[in-house]
Amino acid sequence: MVILGILAVVLGVKFSDSNAPALSEAEIFKSYLRYAQLRAMGDISTWGIETVSSNQYKIVTANPDLATKVTLPGAGSATRTLPTGVTMTQNIKIYFDSRGRPVSNTLKEYPLNNTWPTTYTNDVTVTFSGSENTAVTVTSQTGFVP
Repeated sequence: MVILGILAVVLGVKFSDSNAPALSEAEIFKSYLRYAQLRAMGDISTWGIETVSSNQYKIVTANPDLATKVTLPGAGSATRTLPTGVTMTQNIKIYFDSRGRPVSNTLKEYPLNNTWPTTYTNDVTVTFSGSENTAVTVTSQTGFVP
C-alpha cells in the first residue's frame, strides 16, 4: 500500500496540468505565426506578430490597405491577451516575407528596389511562462514552427 501511495503521488505530480494554460497559449501562438506566414506568402507586404506587452501580442502587416483591418482568426481583433498567470517574452517582432521566410524587424512591401529583406540568421525563440516555461521556436531561413 505504501508503494502504491508513493507511485500515486509521483505520477500525480508528473502528470499535473498546472502548466496547461502556458502550453495552450504556445500552441495558439504557433497557429497565429503560421497564419501570418500564410498571409505574407499571398501578399507583397510583410506580415508578422509583435508583442505589445508581456501578456499581449498582435498581428501586423505593412499592407496599407489592410493595416487597420487585420484580425487574428477566432479572436475578433488584432490583439490577443494571455490568460492570468501566463506571460511571454517581450519585444518580439517576427515578420515574414512573401516567400514565407522570417525577415528583419521591419514591416515593408517587397521587393523594395529589387532587393529582398534580410532573413534571420538565427532561430527566434518565444517563451511562454506559467508554472513552467514553454518555448516556441521559429526556424531561421524557412520560418518553420515545429
